[in-house]
Amino acid sequence: MEISGWTVSRGSAAPQEVELPQLLGPVPDADLSPLVFEASVHLTEEQLRGRVELDLGEGTPRPATPGAQGYRTMLEPPVREIAVVEANGQRCGVIWRPPYRLDLTAALRPGENRLRIQVHGTTAPAAAADPETERTVAAAHAAYGERFQQQQLERMLDGADTGLGVVPQLRIL
Repeated sequence: MEISGWTVSRGSAAPQEVELPQLLGPVPDADLSPLVFEASVHLTEEQLRGRVELDLGEGTPRPATPGAQGYRTMLEPPVREIAVVEANGQRCGVIWRPPYRLDLTAALRPGENRLRIQVHGTTAPAAAADPETERTVAAAHAAYGERFQQQQLERMLDGADTGLGVVPQLRIL
């Protein structure tokens, strides 16, 4: 069952209607506030007789990039990076790795149910926005020797999008 009618907000901003999937690139001011996605779904008693899972899908294979360096996965996950899931104000769990599913049964009831997904991204935007990053690396090299090379700082934000790369589904099992 596809869930529609999503809104998204960040920080103190008012929720706005959004069409999923919704991925946002890194923000220039390094705002690390989570994106908050919310929607309501109506469920019947019959639908709630079994288990109900929130399913974000399996992810999408990422093509290899010739000459690329770093620690990139070969999978585009459906959530970037961690999703904290609530149903009707009750925390149900965290989705951050395969399988990208979570059992919501205990928090759901017949009638309207409010789903809330807080998506927390990486700290890469904060590190990229920090004017001290290069100086910090140089100071570490001076103090401890050159034990590592900071690689491609200019590419720190590549793939650092945050949000939901899919339309969440409810699976009635």
